[in-house]
Amino acid sequence: MSDRFKWLRPEDDPEAENLKHLAEGLGMEFVSLRYLQVNQRLLHLLSADIARELVVFPIAETAVSVKMAVADPLDASIINTLELLTDRRIVGCLAKRSEIVALIEKHYGGPVSPPQAS
Repeated sequence: MSDRFKWLRPEDDPEAENLKHLAEGLGMEFVSLRYLQVNQRLLHLLSADIARELVVFPIAETAVSVKMAVADPLDASIINTLELLTDRRIVGCLAKRSEIVALIEKHYGGPVSPPQAS
């Protein structure tokens, strides 16, 4: 895990600890967004509607990829959709849904719908 995103020790938060284990099992990075310094330029990569619908938030970029916090790591269509919309390689990172929702509501505005029951 990148030191840049180690703001919360997962062992301090049982939900985060569970998500960290899930992320490791999926070969993903788990990130806490609690103290994320939002790059305003990245917000323009997604419309508010897409951010709310997919429950994703852009957190970092390189020359060739964008790192996105995702709430549902098992839905591969999310990454595929983001790559089509942004024309960039997307690296999904698992984060707490509540933290993603808080950032979406703060930076994109509007409420995020609760997750659909399967």
